[in-house]
Amino acid sequence: MRGNGWIDIDTGAYHHRSGWLTALDWSRQWVWQMNVLHGGIRQGGLEEFVVDVATVGCSKSE
Repeated sequence: MRGNGWIDIDTGAYHHRSGWLTALDWSRQWVWQMNVLHGGIRQGGLEEFVVDVATVGCSKSE
């Protein structure tokens, strides 16, 4: 796609195990999430969704 993101969405990501599809509108600092496995929808300000990766533990299998 050329130019600005689709409906002004700047970037997106999908997590195959959880089913969450995430879209970010940077100019509005807003996040949308839809779960393709369970049909859940959530949205909110960027500050509600930001995680400090230094404080989150994870293993190589995740």
